[in-house]
Amino acid sequence: MITRTEFPLELFYPIKDNPQYELLICVGLEESKGLFWVETTILFKESKKIFKVLGKKFNLETVGDAKSFGLKLYSDFVRN
Repeated sequence: MITRTEFPLELFYPIKDNPQYELLICVGLEESKGLFWVETTILFKESKKIFKVLGKKFNLETVGDAKSFGLKLYSDFVRN
Protein backbone atom coordinates (compact mmCIF):
# COMPACT_ATOMS: atom_id res chain seq x y z
CA MET A 1 0.00 0.00 0.00
CA ILE A 2 1.26 3.45 -0.90
CA THR A 3 1.02 6.14 1.73
CA ARG A 4 1.27 9.85 1.21
CA THR A 5 4.25 10.06 3.60
CA GLU A 6 6.34 8.41 0.86
CA PHE A 7 5.71 11.34 -1.47
CA PRO A 8 6.95 13.43 -3.03
CA LEU A 9 9.71 11.04 -4.01
CA GLU A 10 12.84 12.95 -5.05
CA LEU A 11 15.32 11.11 -7.26
CA PHE A 12 18.67 12.76 -8.01
CA TYR A 13 20.89 11.74 -10.92
CA PRO A 14 24.32 13.08 -11.85
CA ILE A 15 24.72 14.64 -15.28
CA LYS A 16 27.79 12.99 -16.77
CA ASP A 17 28.87 15.70 -19.19
CA ASN A 18 28.37 18.59 -16.80
CA PRO A 19 29.15 17.93 -13.12
CA GLN A 20 27.93 21.35 -11.94
CA TYR A 21 24.34 20.24 -12.63
CA GLU A 22 22.17 17.35 -11.50
CA LEU A 23 18.85 15.97 -12.61
CA LEU A 24 15.90 15.88 -10.20
CA ILE A 25 12.91 13.71 -10.95
CA CYS A 26 10.17 14.41 -8.44
CA VAL A 27 7.26 11.94 -8.29
CA GLY A 28 4.10 12.80 -6.40
CA LEU A 29 0.82 11.10 -5.59
CA GLU A 30 -2.54 12.69 -6.23
CA GLU A 31 -4.31 10.81 -3.45
CA SER A 32 -7.88 11.62 -4.47
CA LYS A 33 -7.38 9.96 -7.87
CA GLY A 34 -4.79 7.36 -6.91
CA LEU A 35 -2.62 8.62 -9.78
CA PHE A 36 0.91 9.96 -9.94
CA TRP A 37 2.58 13.04 -11.38
CA VAL A 38 6.20 13.78 -12.27
CA GLU A 39 8.27 16.93 -12.64
CA THR A 40 11.75 16.87 -14.20
CA THR A 41 14.21 19.64 -13.33
CA ILE A 42 17.88 20.40 -13.83
CA LEU A 43 19.44 21.87 -10.69
CA PHE A 44 22.73 23.55 -9.87
CA LYS A 45 24.42 20.80 -7.87
CA GLU A 46 25.95 22.96 -5.12
CA SER A 47 23.04 25.28 -4.34
CA LYS A 48 20.14 23.03 -5.43
CA LYS A 49 18.66 26.06 -7.20
CA ILE A 50 16.65 25.43 -10.35
CA PHE A 51 18.48 25.87 -13.65
CA LYS A 52 15.66 24.64 -15.92
CA VAL A 53 12.32 22.91 -15.51
CA LEU A 54 12.07 20.38 -18.31
CA GLY A 55 8.41 19.52 -17.85
CA LYS A 56 5.58 17.97 -15.88
CA LYS A 57 3.10 15.18 -16.51
CA PHE A 58 -0.02 14.26 -14.55
CA ASN A 59 -2.34 11.24 -14.35
CA LEU A 60 0.28 8.52 -14.56
CA GLU A 61 -0.77 5.04 -13.42
CA THR A 62 2.35 3.88 -11.53
CA VAL A 63 5.51 5.22 -9.91
CA GLY A 64 7.46 3.37 -12.62
CA ASP A 65 5.51 5.17 -15.34
CA ALA A 66 6.26 8.49 -13.65
CA LYS A 67 10.01 7.75 -13.38
CA SER A 68 10.15 6.61 -17.00
CA PHE A 69 8.37 9.70 -18.24
CA GLY A 70 10.66 11.92 -16.17
CA LEU A 71 13.74 10.30 -17.70
CA LYS A 72 12.18 10.62 -21.16
CA LEU A 73 11.78 14.37 -20.64
CA TYR A 74 15.51 14.61 -19.88
CA SER A 75 16.42 12.39 -22.81
CA ASP A 76 14.36 14.54 -25.19
CA PHE A 77 16.01 17.69 -23.80
CA VAL A 78 19.52 16.30 -24.34
CA ARG A 79 18.72 15.29 -27.93
CA ASN A 80 17.56 18.78 -28.92
